[in-house]
Amino acid sequence: MPAKSNKTNWILAGILFLCLLVYLPTFNNGFTNWDDQKQVLQNVDIQALNISNTTKIFSSFYVGMYQPVTTQAYAIIYSIFGSSATAFHSFSLLIHLLNIILVFVLIRNFCRKDDIALISAALFALSPLQVESVAWVSALSNLLYTAFYLAALIAYLKYIRQHRMSYFFYALTFFIFSLLSKPSAVTFPVLILFIDLYFRRRLNLGLVLEKLPFFLLSLIIGIVIIYARQEAGHIIDISERFGWGSRMLLISYALAFYVARLFVPGGLSAFHPYPVDGLPPEYYIAPIVPLMLLFLVFRLRGELRRQVIVGLMFFLITIAVVMEIIPVGVQVVKERYVYLPSAGIYYMFTVLMMYFVSGRKYSRVITYSILFLLFVSFSVLSFSRAGTWHDSFSLWDDVLEQYPEASSALINRGNAWQDEEEYNRALADYNLAIRWEPYAADAFLNRGLTYYRMNNNVMAIMDFDHAIALGIGDAETFNNRGLLKASSEDISGALADFKMAAEIDPDFIDAWINAGLMQANLTHYNEAFNDFSTAIKKDPFSARAYYWRGMVQLSMQRIEGGCRDMKSAVAHGWPQQQVPKVCQ
Repeated sequence: MPAKSNKTNWILAGILFLCLLVYLPTFNNGFTNWDDQKQVLQNVDIQALNISNTTKIFSSFYVGMYQPVTTQAYAIIYSIFGSSATAFHSFSLLIHLLNIILVFVLIRNFCRKDDIALISAALFALSPLQVESVAWVSALSNLLYTAFYLAALIAYLKYIRQHRMSYFFYALTFFIFSLLSKPSAVTFPVLILFIDLYFRRRLNLGLVLEKLPFFLLSLIIGIVIIYARQEAGHIIDISERFGWGSRMLLISYALAFYVARLFVPGGLSAFHPYPVDGLPPEYYIAPIVPLMLLFLVFRLRGELRRQVIVGLMFFLITIAVVMEIIPVGVQVVKERYVYLPSAGIYYMFTVLMMYFVSGRKYSRVITYSILFLLFVSFSVLSFSRAGTWHDSFSLWDDVLEQYPEASSALINRGNAWQDEEEYNRALADYNLAIRWEPYAADAFLNRGLTYYRMNNNVMAIMDFDHAIALGIGDAETFNNRGLLKASSEDISGALADFKMAAEIDPDFIDAWINAGLMQANLTHYNEAFNDFSTAIKKDPFSARAYYWRGMVQLSMQRIEGGCRDMKSAVAHGWPQQQVPKVCQ
């Protein structure tokens, strides 16, 4: 492959610099309440770099995802910079800049043309649809998996051209890192099989066996992520609202949305909910876009057709796994999903544009004019969109401007108000959410928490009852309702909730301790002793469990055992002054 010219290097550097300017607002952005707490701020597994935490990271799910490489990256950033939002945003931008270079290298390796590679990379770099992936801390998995995915593709291209096994192993290694960054990488084996067909590699047993490790790894991760999604409750049943015919229209709409917004990026939002009252007209018009693309492919001939098919297949293969065939969440489209697939559409567009303007009068003027308009409009819109991720309020205000009835956005903004102790504003948002979606269990749950903080236990318990009746059945919810009942002196009801919490999550230490306290309150000392003992067995360092088991033993006149527990409680941090005199 011929070496890049100095002019190409300078243009690529200019693209990177322009992208850096476009994303300057992210350096002032903070965290949002959309997964950032669970992934970073409240994630104790990333707050220390050690073997124990790394082992847990590689054996745990976070926000319904298995992405250990991404979580480990969070841990590395946290170990150096702590909870600095600027550090996390800077790292995301750095990976985006790396991905721009990788897109350029991949396309140049593929088509051997600097101009096409540069234009495609620039469109990829500046597209407003990329903002969600770059400006949202919790979307780091999207950036990392893309980086490893592109590196694996570059290595695989070198392997099939140079027939060196070292490149094959590089491709496999990068693919593994991509899978462990985000499971969306499962499409890689299908894509390299298509590349084999494109380069007319002979289809035989050897070629199939060559792909076997890629497919096996994808299958394993695919099973793992389905389990993780089910455990987190992310896989939803929309069959009552949308039959298979309507779901095909939803998929067509998503495809049309992604393709159209890559060039006309209007109506962007961090959240695009499913339509509430039937499908609007645009959903019935949407299939025209895929049909137009197919018509375009059949109309073209020769090498141009082959190049357009490559771009289109790259897009379709890489986006196929996130096309909501199995519905995940409550959004019809998610802008971050088009981050990697966009490279295929922009490559296809660039090839077509260069073909249609080449050899024509004023072709250079036409090309530069089109690109100038795209780059300027993309840069301005991306700069503006980057600022919408400044904090939770700016994010959800932006969503609600476009979707005023989006209950999820209202709930999240209500949560932000609750964190700020603006309880009346939080209640207003939860009330609106329930008005638009009467079965929004999360709205009842969070409104209940707000009432609890406002010391309105009666209303809080009623909302918790509604949330549980609507399907929220996690241990923390039952434990919280138990606390509310206990404060209202409903000891038996509280005990039932604490027992349920412990049954749902046997490792939930607080549930066992709270159940023990209720048993002790009812003078069921043996049962209380057993509950506290279970808590200690599960967490041998729980000072609270030792203290209260000690108190139970003292109530049972087991002075020696009670004082022994008091000594253990103090050793694990319980205040010495709270130890009964009999044990001092």
